[in-house]
Amino acid sequence: MQMPIEWENPREVSVTQRGIRRGPSIAEAFWAFHESRPDVYALLVLLAREVKATGQARYGMKALFERARWHYVIERRELGFVLNNNYTSHYARLIAQCEPDLEGFFELRRLRSE
Repeated sequence: MQMPIEWENPREVSVTQRGIRRGPSIAEAFWAFHESRPDVYALLVLLAREVKATGQARYGMKALFERARWHYVIERRELGFVLNNNYTSHYARLIAQCEPDLEGFFELRRLRSE
């Protein structure tokens, strides 16, 4: 999956507004995780559509994250699986941008990095 055009490539940014970065930014870590585990995106989209089909107009990405954790750890037995809470806002934005039927399904707040 391609990165949305509106998003700046975080790998090209070496200095933040607060000074020199000491490790990967949340955005960099998110994109690295997303590229290595595209199945997580697919599962979150599936779960969001499942919830929307019940008539919910909006839903929380954090709730979908907890359900995804259950899927990977309990159902698939990926005991070392980690889904970082820092990625919830990035997944919500990416899904809203790439899946027209889910646009507006998640409440999007301003990121600190914006």
